[in-house]
Amino acid sequence: MVPARLLDPWATFLSQRGVFTTFASDYLTLHSRVDPSFEPDSKVLENFREFLTRARIRAPEEYWPRDQDYLKLRIKAEIITLAHGLDAGNEVEVRSDPQVQRAASLFPKIPSLLAAPEERSIVRSVFSWFRKKKSARETSPGGSAILRHESPSGPQIGLTKERVQFAEARESVYERFFGKAARVFHEVIPLIPHIDVYTHDPGHDGRNFYTLVTGGMSDLEMTVPVDVARKRWPEGASRRVELIFYCSEPKEEYLKTIKWLARFPHDWKTWIGPGHTIPTENISAPLWGSPVLDTILFMPTIVKPDNTLSGELTLAGEPVDFLWVVPLTTPECNLKLEKGFNAILELFSQRRHPHVFDPNRKSYV
Repeated sequence: MVPARLLDPWATFLSQRGVFTTFASDYLTLHSRVDPSFEPDSKVLENFREFLTRARIRAPEEYWPRDQDYLKLRIKAEIITLAHGLDAGNEVEVRSDPQVQRAASLFPKIPSLLAAPEERSIVRSVFSWFRKKKSARETSPGGSAILRHESPSGPQIGLTKERVQFAEARESVYERFFGKAARVFHEVIPLIPHIDVYTHDPGHDGRNFYTLVTGGMSDLEMTVPVDVARKRWPEGASRRVELIFYCSEPKEEYLKTIKWLARFPHDWKTWIGPGHTIPTENISAPLWGSPVLDTILFMPTIVKPDNTLSGELTLAGEPVDFLWVVPLTTPECNLKLEKGFNAILELFSQRRHPHVFDPNRKSYV
């Protein structure tokens, strides 16, 4: 049997955090042209280590030396993907996969291997890599679906054909609901989908808080399972969503995290819907300076008239839904997992949970 590549805890953590894609984007901002034969050297690794330091991610000495080959591979794959497309990036990863390498070496030997009974298990184990089975659906005690993700597929470069025309319609709706955007946190590289975060200042129609809302997440459909029919919240989900967040100050860390959350379902070929949560071990810790908030919950907004936004935008015949980004504590998330999404809604109602983010709020549980 040929084992899959085994990652230590630190390498797994980096992969789950999506730091390789972010570093690749930053790298290409400074190095606009990268040849397909690009190979990360010691200088690139040092740049990556400095990037981790700026992101407040420690590079443990016990892992840094022995993980360098893997780090170079992931850095190369992400940079090649952004510079030359997903197929080129996939080729980098596939060529380095030990199971694929073993499979390639066996192709010329298949007739002789099949003739030897004791070797048939080797062939079966290698080719089973190409026939990964879908795992059974996993749920929490409260009935919440638990989605586990192994590794991101990486973004593509370009523009969706609907982007320009639909972006104008979307911005028109945003201006009507939130007022004119004061600033736009742009995505430097034209990824698919291209996701910006709009900041709308207080003052419009009595709004005394900042509104941060994504623009572009809905340009591409999320990978929603076929057995999840479109229903109204909280039972179902839309394939197209945008994220919305309310705060008293539009900090850069809010903008970066919201953009990362918007990229997450596309980069990982998954989906998010009302009642879904993402632990911040995939983002940053502590979350936005809070000592207790460590999970992100997505739910329908409680702000009026924002809760009618879902009826305002349609793309390719599909309505665009809006998910409110709500930080939770671990005990609150556990309550949701044990008793279901409605338990959190009831808790928020009892505690009169504010729509404006408070980094100093204490856990309700």
